[in-house]
Amino acid sequence: FNMDSRDNALLTGRNGARIVEGDGAGSTLVLRVAHDPSVKKMPPKGEALNADEVATLKAWIDQGVKWE
Repeated sequence: FNMDSRDNALLTGRNGARIVEGDGAGSTLVLRVAHDPSVKKMPPKGEALNADEVATLKAWIDQGVKWE
């Protein structure tokens, strides 16, 4: 995932839309960091995001992926 710009973050990858504006639950990024078994987990090694961090990311996407 290249998230150096909003345009890159919103690109569609092999597993579907990385980020679906307004739909955190349907965004591959959220599925990966939440370790959904249908996609590869992120990060592949090391410490995973905790439940609060995943919820914050999902809420950001649900609210329209505001980028400054």
